[in-house]
Amino acid sequence: MSREIIEKIKQMKNYNGQINPDQVWIAKNREQMMTQIKNTVPEIKPKFNFKMVWQAIGIFIPNKIVYNVVRPLVVFILVGTLTTSGWIASVSATQNSLPGELGYSVKRATEKTQVVVASIISTEEVEAQIHMDLASKRAKEIKQVVVENKNNFIKNAQVAMVDLEKSIQTAEKKIKSVGETKPEKVLEVSKNVTEKAKEIKENLKNVEVQNNEIDINKVQKITNEISIGTVELVVKKKEEGKVIISEEEVKKLVSDQIESISSDANIVQQKAEIVVDQIVAVESLQTTSTTEVATSGLSMLENTVSTKSLVEGTSKTVADNIQQTEKSLTEAKTLVENNHLLEAIQKVKEVTQVNQEIAQAVKETQKAVIEVQSQINQQNLIVNTTTNIGSTIPVSTTTNIGSTTLVSTTIKIEEKN
Repeated sequence: MSREIIEKIKQMKNYNGQINPDQVWIAKNREQMMTQIKNTVPEIKPKFNFKMVWQAIGIFIPNKIVYNVVRPLVVFILVGTLTTSGWIASVSATQNSLPGELGYSVKRATEKTQVVVASIISTEEVEAQIHMDLASKRAKEIKQVVVENKNNFIKNAQVAMVDLEKSIQTAEKKIKSVGETKPEKVLEVSKNVTEKAKEIKENLKNVEVQNNEIDINKVQKITNEISIGTVELVVKKKEEGKVIISEEEVKKLVSDQIESISSDANIVQQKAEIVVDQIVAVESLQTTSTTEVATSGLSMLENTVSTKSLVEGTSKTVADNIQQTEKSLTEAKTLVENNHLLEAIQKVKEVTQVNQEIAQAVKETQKAVIEVQSQINQQNLIVNTTTNIGSTIPVSTTTNIGSTTLVSTTIKIEEKN
């Protein structure tokens, strides 16, 4: 074939609309054809197949191990996840449960599981923090139980109180161990303990005021002990060169403890003042009741004398101890300023002990006063009943002392013919 013919054949490619189809027409029809194909041919979507997973894993691990070990393990995990998902949802729903409620046992079981797991995989400083967190939760529960005042609330509050004490005691053991094995961690632990101790005391400070039958003195005592103890541990480890902390920061730790104990002393003093008011009310009640009670032959004089002696002795003890507390706290602050931190902590411990003694004395006095008040009102009821037969007897008007309330009532006794 001559060269001239070959050139002409090549030129034919550019003859649009004559021998070759027009390029615009090609593009338009190609688009229409592809649309028709897409609409008539069903789309084949890739399906997930676990076999692909095993094959992918088989690239890195021998197939024998994949099918005999990995696959059974993955299936077990998936089944376990689906099975426990409902249980996990139930656990979440019980986190706000209180002692005495249906979901509380599930909540406590979950927390105990958390403690067990932490003892296996966590460090002792983390365990200490977990136990302090649990103690803080119990304090909040006690406050809520007392405020709500539902059936058996005293028993339920005491259940939480026991668990609170156990959590603090366990945390204290863990902290001592941290001080021996990881002294560099005691500062971190101390900050957490101080924060949680503050939460616990804040939640419990009004519990006794709301209900005198709940005794929080022991919890307050061990809460103060662990808080002061961890700060003392920090100071000792700093002096040994095992804790890195500035002079100002360690002084602040000790000063915060002094302020906390000072606040406790103020609360105890307020409780003492409340008891004094109760004593005045009871003495007034005794004065107006003595004649009628004596007339019926049911004398309350012995109770009057014994209560008065107890009250006078307690009042003197409280007054003396409050003065000693103020003096010791002033001395502790001076010791901190002079950088005698361990001596200052010792003063704080002494004040804590005095506060506990005052609180216990006040509580015992309050119980005695309430008991005498109750007896006096009962005797008044008997006297009025026996001396006013045949008439309508108004029994003494409502009197409120502490948590005891005597409600006014009217009794009508018909005279026998």
